[in-house]
Amino acid sequence: MLMTRPQNDTDIHETLSRLHEELHGLDSIDESTRTELREIAEKIRSVVETTQEAAPEEQGQSLRESLERSAVKFEASHPVLTSLLQRLSDGLGQLGI
Repeated sequence: MLMTRPQNDTDIHETLSRLHEELHGLDSIDESTRTELREIAEKIRSVVETTQEAAPEEQGQSLRESLERSAVKFEASHPVLTSLLQRLSDGLGQLGI
């Protein structure tokens, strides 16, 4: 399945929803990892919602790094999850976060 990169905050919200669905359906990740990914998703929602005001660049960079680390962890075992995490990271970058 070919996935395009998010182009705006609506696309990011849709990708976050897909990430939530994917996390809900996965039995093969431990609870601490699931919690970590949910926390990252909530931080992304918060940053995207405050982007209109002025999100600190350091916060966005930190989120992108967390997403990229998580994507590497799941690259072989959960390709859909990896793709969603990469889309979120790319989308944040496109929004200047």
